[in-house]
Amino acid sequence: MKLIRTAVIGFGMAGRVFHTPLVAAEPRFSREAIVTSSTLRMAEARTLYPQTEIISSPEELFSGASEFDLG
Repeated sequence: MKLIRTAVIGFGMAGRVFHTPLVAAEPRFSREAIVTSSTLRMAEARTLYPQTEIISSPEELFSGASEFDLG
């Protein structure tokens, strides 16, 4: 089974409580990146998801869009 390489844009309430855990719980998805510009949220994302790349802006994500299937 090919995994759907996924990036979550935003790590506020919805990204932290709903979107990222949903991606983590679904075996068809691989959580490849989380995008947030907040240094506090970056630190929290790194703690919760140490194998996931943390990206600081949507522009940075979009420049590497070919690495993802869903974002």
